[in-house]
Amino acid sequence: AAEAASAAALAQCEVECERRLAEGIKAEEARCAAELAAATRAAEDSARAEVKAMHEKLEATLEAMRGTAAAEKEAAVAAAREAVKEEKDAALQAAASAAANELNHQISLERAKALLEL
Repeated sequence: AAEAASAAALAQCEVECERRLAEGIKAEEARCAAELAAATRAAEDSARAEVKAMHEKLEATLEAMRGTAAAEKEAAVAAAREAVKEEKDAALQAAASAAANELNHQISLERAKALLEL
């Protein structure tokens, strides 16, 4: 009888140990799942922050490039305007010089005629 009671107690102890072990495993699985979820959220948040920072950096670079391009365009337009102005001034100066030469030539002819008539 004592042997049967001991066997029953042993069986009861095994059942209780298996129940506690199963509970412990479930608790450990829940803890691991919670840690994994937290780590996943942290990694996602970090990745989103990194992508946002890269996006902002790219936007700033693009904006700087736009500014540089605008400044280069403005400088090129100003240089072209200056070149056109210089060409125009040179053409006007050449025309004025030609007109002055023609006028001097006409005056010389007029003087020569006047001298011949004397």
